[in-house]
Amino acid sequence: DRIIFIFNNGFDNLEEQQQFSGIFLPYLSEIGYLAASRGDIAAVKQITNAIEQMGLAATELFLGEIAAKITETLGAIGGWCAKNHLDFSVYSIVDSLINIEMKAVERKLGVTAIQVALELNSIGTILQEQGPEGELLFNLIGNTIKNKILFNFQIQAEQKKLIDAELEKAASQGDSMALINISISYRIFD
Repeated sequence: DRIIFIFNNGFDNLEEQQQFSGIFLPYLSEIGYLAASRGDIAAVKQITNAIEQMGLAATELFLGEIAAKITETLGAIGGWCAKNHLDFSVYSIVDSLINIEMKAVERKLGVTAIQVALELNSIGTILQEQGPEGELLFNLIGNTIKNKILFNFQIQAEQKKLIDAELEKAASQGDSMALINISISYRIFD
């Protein structure tokens, strides 16, 4: 809580925020790894929420590069959780990434939104390599992302039809990764 408060209120300029992020993100990442290695889902959720709050604050302040670094940290923890089959934690981290991404799109911070896409692709690749169980979780995540996008953004009717058509095509071809890429690309470049 103190880290989030300091990040939101304690700096006079961008350079100080970047230095602060550079100092604390590795520690937060390490705490996330430690919690995940112990299988402590509650601790992973808590650290994920803290990192997400920093990411949302950075996007709110139009600090795209800092928010991108924050999403990198979340993605790294998510990848580690995926490798270790901590499904609830993976789902929670993906949800945090999507929350940051939606704020980044709202603020037109393409660098952050693209970094989220990269992190989701990385987590998705790990899940797909795990066979049917990983595929099942990845498809669940893809559907959650699709629903969140369609309900949280005002998308023009014809663009929504186009997105739905492309998402259906990707799903029918079994291309799980395309589900995320399509949904994000339409919002970054609208």
